[in-house]
Amino acid sequence: MDRLLDTSARLVTARPWFTLAGIALLTAFFGFGMSRLAGQADDSAFLPEDSDVVVANETLADEFPDSAGLANVTLIFRGDVLTPAGLDQVDRAVTA
Repeated sequence: MDRLLDTSARLVTARPWFTLAGIALLTAFFGFGMSRLAGQADDSAFLPEDSDVVVANETLADEFPDSAGLANVTLIFRGDVLTPAGLDQVDRAVTA
């Protein structure tokens, strides 16, 4: 291992432009590879078909077809929403 590190250190010191060119080529190669990556999967891809979140997203897509490019936010509340504490929690979440 010492021999490999000594050899590479001598190469980098003696020919720094070759080292910089190699790093630039690796950067271009991996940058091209990143452009070919698939996009992030929708959250519903990780949920079962009968999940409440999937059903709610399908209902939203059916009711509001023009909002296809918009992100949906699902808020889950613990307890009863129609109490003063629940409505206060909804108000704080919406204003945040």
